[in-house]
Amino acid sequence: MKKSSVRILVALGALIFSCLPSKAWNLQDLLGKTQEALGNAGSGVTNLIDGFFSNSDFDVAQLEGTWVVEGAAVDFGSDDALSQIGGKAAKLAIQNKIDPYYEKYGLTGSTITFDKEGNFTLEIKKMKISGTVTKTDKSKYVTTFTAFGKTKLADMATFFEKGATGQTLSIMWDAKKALNMLQGVASLLKMQSASALSSLLNQYEDMYIGFRLNKTQK
Repeated sequence: MKKSSVRILVALGALIFSCLPSKAWNLQDLLGKTQEALGNAGSGVTNLIDGFFSNSDFDVAQLEGTWVVEGAAVDFGSDDALSQIGGKAAKLAIQNKIDPYYEKYGLTGSTITFDKEGNFTLEIKKMKISGTVTKTDKSKYVTTFTAFGKTKLADMATFFEKGATGQTLSIMWDAKKALNMLQGVASLLKMQSASALSSLLNQYEDMYIGFRLNKTQK
């Protein structure tokens, strides 16, 4: 999005926010009313707001719904690891490098559906991977993956970032463990080897990767 467009969206959002009664001062109202004013361009407001405000501590019930994989999500386990690669701009550059691999492996466009208890079904091409997300402590979660309803794939510590509007979500795991699972999925689906992606990810330490998700309107 061009800088001028961002300024316009911010200005319109601020104007609409100022016109809301105090009891309605929340991001959901702001987003809804701004989208009414901007039409399709309102999706840019969602991304803009969620880019500034996100939450990594919430009840698993808030995951409920169906989410579509838009691409890769990337983060690092410490500020030191992030600074070593050049900060947030470099993190986004890495994310953009990974996105083509997600398209290649059929991950982009996949869906993941959660119920209120944190049970989920991830659909990748013709394969369904089920599992459960459990909250173990403040901002700490564990994902248990199973395939074909009974074959346990892994238990992995999980990191979430949920956008303030409730329409975007990032779910991430330790890169090496996530890659091992991806290679298993690739083998089951008879897809190309994930060796090229492995070479890319092995360049970085303390890295987390996963899915960048948008909530469907179903």
